[in-house]
Amino acid sequence: MMLIPRVFAQSAEETVEAAHRLIPSCPETGCGWNEFVILLNNAVDLLLKIVPFIALYWIIYGGFQIMTAGDRKDVYVAGRRKITSAIIGLALVYSSYLIYNLIRGVFSRP
Repeated sequence: MMLIPRVFAQSAEETVEAAHRLIPSCPETGCGWNEFVILLNNAVDLLLKIVPFIALYWIIYGGFQIMTAGDRKDVYVAGRRKITSAIIGLALVYSSYLIYNLIRGVFSRP
């Protein structure tokens, strides 16, 4: 599983194709449980590709606040809190992904 996708190397056509892969196509009879599960899987995969970038931004921003805090203790604490929140957020997202896979494995049809 690749955690950091090639987002910036995509052309416009590849981006549109990726968006079409997110939402599954439904048969003429309508969408059912299988299409819902595919949509959920695609949304989770997209989330897992976006979350590391957001966490990296918060870690860099918190580090910048710590480096430029100087004597201001409140700015230092705010930067440290941003870094801590980003790491906790990553842990929450990936642990929920593990729980999701466990539940999906238990309830999937053989």
